[in-house]
Amino acid sequence: MRARNKKVSPQKAASTPAGAPEPSRFETDLLTRGEAMELTPDGKLPLEATHAIVKKPDGTRTIKRVRFKAF
Repeated sequence: MRARNKKVSPQKAASTPAGAPEPSRFETDLLTRGEAMELTPDGKLPLEATHAIVKKPDGTRTIKRVRFKAF
């Protein structure tokens, strides 16, 4: 089998700081579905979000589970 070359869009490459790992499939899916959001200026998480995006001083971001989704 041949190895496939993985193409990276310029927009995705530019959004990650130098030396930071690429986001995993799980992280990408959370962002796509709108389940991971940044905190509001009041420090609260929007109701539709289950994960908070936390920015570190060095510019990297982590995703932290805050609550479960109730349908």
